[in-house]
Amino acid sequence: MKEYTVDFESFEVEAKSYDEAWVIAKQQAWEDHGMKLDDNLLQDDDQKPNYWTAVFNSLYVEARNEDVAWKKAEKFARQHELDIIEMDEGYDI
Repeated sequence: MKEYTVDFESFEVEAKSYDEAWVIAKQQAWEDHGMKLDDNLLQDDDQKPNYWTAVFNSLYVEARNEDVAWKKAEKFARQHELDIIEMDEGYDI
């Protein structure tokens, strides 16, 4: 059995401050997708001022192989209206 880590597409938030962006992002993530976010919003040097990137928490899937894990991840993504970005090769558990 392995545990696979699945990452989802992030989204951008516009706000006057980091704190405001955090509140908006948390609310949007929960209301639109029923998901929580990683601990911090990101802001690249290339990003417009007052824009932050919100990253969803990763999904951890236990499965006997990568195909089964991918199907579980796809089902979860459909239920939460998310796009999968990547899934790792899994770690033995």
